[in-house]
Amino acid sequence: MAVCRAKQTFTAPSRAHTLSLLALPEICFADFDARPLSRHAPPAIHGRRVRIRYMTQPKSRPPTFALFGNQLKALPDAYLRYLTNGLREAFHLEGTPIRMVLRTSKNPFANEK
Repeated sequence: MAVCRAKQTFTAPSRAHTLSLLALPEICFADFDARPLSRHAPPAIHGRRVRIRYMTQPKSRPPTFALFGNQLKALPDAYLRYLTNGLREAFHLEGTPIRMVLRTSKNPFANEK
């Protein structure tokens, strides 16, 4: 019995390391994007809806995902954790650190008043 636990102890970190090197194909993101956003939409910030346009994986060591949209800097940490946990569940990335990079575009009408 102790041998089985020891084997599990050594296989979990090696599995996590192997998964951290995984580069996910772009087609998977199209399927993933719709699921969490349809289940739980991003919260409104100052009465304006946050729009997440798309997501890519720019780096694979450690898995880094870039979100593109508007007002992403104001997204609550709880919603980013929700997306991170959704990625872990969808792509079986248990035990792997996931980084989220938020990229927003500039508002072209910000200086017009």
